[in-house]
Amino acid sequence: MSEIRKNLLISLLLITVLGLASTTTYFYFQSEQYRIAYNNLTGETIWVNIGIDYGNGTIEWHNNTITPKNITAFQATILVAEVNYTLYSFGPFITGINGVEATGNYYWALYYNGEYSPVGAGSLILLSGDTIKWIFEQW
Repeated sequence: MSEIRKNLLISLLLITVLGLASTTTYFYFQSEQYRIAYNNLTGETIWVNIGIDYGNGTIEWHNNTITPKNITAFQATILVAEVNYTLYSFGPFITGINGVEATGNYYWALYYNGEYSPVGAGSLILLSGDTIKWIFEQW
């Protein structure tokens, strides 16, 4: 093998090794940045389940919805549905969800972890794993 050919092969091998090392280093640092960002986000987010029962047999679920910490049931509902509401001094009052409006003696009732909510949607702070369900009911 000639000296020129030998030097060329060694040069190509070195370039390949350097390229692989650079690529590996780049992806390692990228994965570290994503890991740090993920760890920061998981400390600032929760997951909740949100159900919407339209009162006609149709129930829509938004399970494992990722939300910021300290979110209210009202804010979480707005993330997954088109919500109409009236704002009062005590907070928002839901008047419609996804085009289904509360009229006559019908209203949107809020249930929290299977029980009728003790407070309004604007005051109910959700925790990770909580389930809220809106049911279109008659009073």
